[in-house]
Amino acid sequence: MGRAPARILNAAALLPVVAVLALAGCGSSSATPLPPALAGSAVAYLPSHVSRVTTTDLEQDTTLPGMAGRLSGWGYVSGAERSFQGTSKRLEVVVARTLDFKSAAGARGFVTFVGSHAAAYVGQVPQVHPLRQAGRTGVLIVEPQCACHMAQPALLAVVSSGSRVSWLEINGPAATAAALEALLTRMP
Repeated sequence: MGRAPARILNAAALLPVVAVLALAGCGSSSATPLPPALAGSAVAYLPSHVSRVTTTDLEQDTTLPGMAGRLSGWGYVSGAERSFQGTSKRLEVVVARTLDFKSAAGARGFVTFVGSHAAAYVGQVPQVHPLRQAGRTGVLIVEPQCACHMAQPALLAVVSSGSRVSWLEINGPAATAAALEALLTRMP
């Protein structure tokens, strides 16, 4: 019987902490479940981490104004990003995003917009090619390479299937369309 009051006291002491944590989550977009991210094993030779992709993140990807309104119109719901980065003779930076929209039309609208405004996403005048892969359609954007010492290829694919968009950026000595497409097959 000596232990019961201690357990009750410990539980009572935790109630304010639980209440504060519950209230902190109210009204935030973090309550929306994250879609699945690319597995860390996809580029196992680079360290990685997963984070939420917010509307603000997507606004900061481009130099174009008014993205919040466009994203709302397309029905953006939530996104997850796995970022890989490190020194390698293959890839050095990989950014893999899974973005969920309310409808297939919204997802296609986002992909079409990125393809039509590729320079606002990668700078200068990139090459933009249609891309069809594993039931997904969209664009492959090849970023212009500067004549800088140690410049490395960088590519971006943005494709959709249904209401889901896959966004995959790669950079590094071995960044090629084939390398990008091989990773894209592993995207959720």
